[in-house]
Amino acid sequence: MQAQLQHFANYDPLTGVFNRREFVRLANSELARAQRYGHDLALVLIDIDHFKAINDQFGHDTGNNALACFAASWIAEKRASDLFARWGGEEVILLLPVTNQQQARQFVERVRTKALNTPVTVNNEHLAIKFSAGISAYTSGETLEQLVQRADLALYQAKQNGRNQTVIAELPSTANH
Repeated sequence: MQAQLQHFANYDPLTGVFNRREFVRLANSELARAQRYGHDLALVLIDIDHFKAINDQFGHDTGNNALACFAASWIAEKRASDLFARWGGEEVILLLPVTNQQQARQFVERVRTKALNTPVTVNNEHLAIKFSAGISAYTSGETLEQLVQRADLALYQAKQNGRNQTVIAELPSTANH
């Protein structure tokens, strides 16, 4: 019973991945490790493009199934050391330890290509899940909140630039630290 309660407290029930609270707890430990050892660390914020249209056209059950399949595609590709969570709505977040921003971009683009070439079949409809992503690379002394904020700005830029793409966040100026 205790293990079941712990699972409900730490995981998103729809996707089976970490929830936001557990992600933050684990990600702060990874940031401390990156700071201590000088390792690269990349954070990726991902949003399914036009998700509302999927819900509107096919219904929320189909949207939920598409979101669960989308999460499963990331789970299949990520490394055991990577942290993956549902951030909110159709947004997911990924923390990639010992990974620089270019390596993170290569990983995201590999998953994007696979997602486009492997449509999700729901109610006899084939949905190619497209997504936008923002990547931020950790800089020494940066907080998780700052890292997420930079990835969110890059994600917003990807959406503004036409969606279905990845944007790497600018590094913070030294005036911020």
